Amino acid sequence: MAKQNEEGDDFLENLLVLGSYGKVTGGVETVMHSVVPRLGKDFEILVIAPRRRRRFHRDFRDANITVKYQACGTIPRLTVSQPFVKLARIWRRILKEVPSFKPDVVWANDESLLMAARLAGFDKIVTTMHGLTREAIAAEREVMNACEWAISTFLLDRFTREALKQASVITTYSNYLQKRIESLYHPKVPVHVIPNGVDPTLFHPVNAQKQNVITYVGRFARIKGVHILLRAMKIVRAKYPSWKLWLVGDTFDQSMEYFTSIYNEGVIWTGYIPHENLLNIWKQSKICVVPTWGEGFEIALMEAVASGVPSITTGVAERREIYKDLVTFCALNNPADLAEKIIYVIENWEEQHKKALKASELARMKFSWDSIANDYLGILRHML
Repeated sequence: MAKQNEEGDDFLENLLVLGSYGKVTGGVETVMHSVVPRLGKDFEILVIAPRRRRRFHRDFRDANITVKYQACGTIPRLTVSQPFVKLARIWRRILKEVPSFKPDVVWANDESLLMAARLAGFDKIVTTMHGLTREAIAAEREVMNACEWAISTFLLDRFTREALKQASVITTYSNYLQKRIESLYHPKVPVHVIPNGVDPTLFHPVNAQKQNVITYVGRFARIKGVHILLRAMKIVRAKYPSWKLWLVGDTFDQSMEYFTSIYNEGVIWTGYIPHENLLNIWKQSKICVVPTWGEGFEIALMEAVASGVPSITTGVAERREIYKDLVTFCALNNPADLAEKIIYVIENWEEQHKKALKASELARMKFSWDSIANDYLGILRHML
């Protein structure tokens, strides 16, 4: 249970964290792996991390942090089952761990994990929303069966609404998303804004010979706009055939054949690159493009900005709030406009590079993981 320090203030003795964890390029994993080790050494932290394939990850302990992986996955050919399977399996794993680890506060990193913690009997739960499920489903409409899409939208939206009723505190990464959560789900608890971040010691400008390369880092999905980028690249290479596109990652929401059928000339699929090695990618790349339309705070984009790479992303409300003048904005779901912005940066690269170096300094000061971890720690301690 929680102890008291000399001033009489409560502080944590045990913290249970539920969420994806590991050294990968994925958003939630990066948040978790960047924040949790910075929370402090004066209390024990148990991380239960859902994974699709348990055999590829081994439990480990590092200082005061114990990480245990739990296989989850989905029911075959039933995509909508994923959050419910995760809820059930993480709930059972929590019950298994609770006799030897009794947390003062739980930090759950999505709605399924929030419900699992509540069903396990915890009432002090901080949950972080990394995006809106309804927007992710909307992006998949063209590649899903119409009936499955309608059922998924209905069930997952209702699931989110019911889950948020169980939270003690909700956090999210932008004022725009805060207002969307409040207007859509009407939670009865406060919604705090804590942005995602960047490690300034890992991502920073490096003097190196750059190639004529445009780079995208992330998972390959329609919600990420990869199909829009490939169509834009066809236009770009018609004018500048020497330029190439690097696609970094190994997670596909749609098949690789779906994307290669759109356009594949001058496209290099690098596969998975460890997070700590991404600076090597950015120091060779002249442009970063992240054409996502359903998610607001792309960590890979912020890491590119911190590395001094001229960057382009879609100018929806969330990203305009977060990135402001740090990047170049393009129209949503518009290959021609994206191609126009890429060509503009190519033709004015020296000027754009100077702007990117100034943006790097601002990004590394404002979005350091150290200050963001302190914000989370303040929320967790306030729960006591």
